[in-house]
Amino acid sequence: MPLRLLLALFLALLLPASAFAYSYGDPNKEDLAESFKEIAAKLEQTPEDWNGAHQAFLSRKNEIALEFGQQTAQTLEANFSQQNKDLVLHNYKAQLVKNIDRRLTNAEQQFDDYAKAKLLLAKGRGTLNVLAPYISDSASKTAFAAFDKALAALGNPGLFGVGTVPSDKNEFLKQTKLIRSTLQPLFPWKGGTASPAGTKTTAGGSSPAGQQTPTSGSLPGQSAVSPAAQAPEQSPGQGEPAAQSSAHSAGGQTDGPTANPAPAGEGAKPAPSKVNPVVTASLMGGLIIVFGSLFWLAKRKKWI
Repeated sequence: MPLRLLLALFLALLLPASAFAYSYGDPNKEDLAESFKEIAAKLEQTPEDWNGAHQAFLSRKNEIALEFGQQTAQTLEANFSQQNKDLVLHNYKAQLVKNIDRRLTNAEQQFDDYAKAKLLLAKGRGTLNVLAPYISDSASKTAFAAFDKALAALGNPGLFGVGTVPSDKNEFLKQTKLIRSTLQPLFPWKGGTASPAGTKTTAGGSSPAGQQTPTSGSLPGQSAVSPAAQAPEQSPGQGEPAAQSSAHSAGGQTDGPTANPAPAGEGAKPAPSKVNPVVTASLMGGLIIVFGSLFWLAKRKKWI
């Protein structure tokens, strides 16, 4: 009996170690959603702080391009260049809805891995927390309730058969579908990009000819937009861009913030590594000491 107790204590300590070694930061927060909060705050100032808002966008631009395609990132860049506050905020909200869909898709693919699926679900809910003030009470209640039911449908593996709750994948898929159908119609993507003639276009029209739209990493009056930004925008539901497919390798998902190295002049910040070596080493060292002490005590008491 004492030996089994010691083994149970050791495994209980070991399980959290692997989770902490693969760190995603706060499981209830999503970096993409946090950048929207910063952008919205900058644009609510008087006068509007377009430079600060643009820098907040640049910190996540590479992640957006990697996960949702270059055209998505370029459209948002054009929105900032136009200094169209309504369009920037609307398309960023649409981007948050895309991000919730990404997290749900990855959770569906990782359904049999309880820890990962639960974390991905928490990331999606964290995005909804930021989006909630901009949607109706009924839509908010429906989406949050669906997240709660999806979490319950994951079940719980328990520990040594204690506290085990069976999972229900059909119910999980039903709830993730409800979340998507509730949120996706609220913020349709508006693909306003720069025109070949140098005019600035928005979702509803264009500015006088001869005005130039700056390229990535610049504000109005600095440089003209590159030809790549003139390609038509890919609307949601048309399939993943090629850049996204590579992001879903290694288990079919990217669980934490990801970003390519920032091209010169864009000012994007590289995402931190998911693995925290200090935490890993500390936890493993602590486990060795604890287990060694328990083993020494068990030998002294002649339990083993």
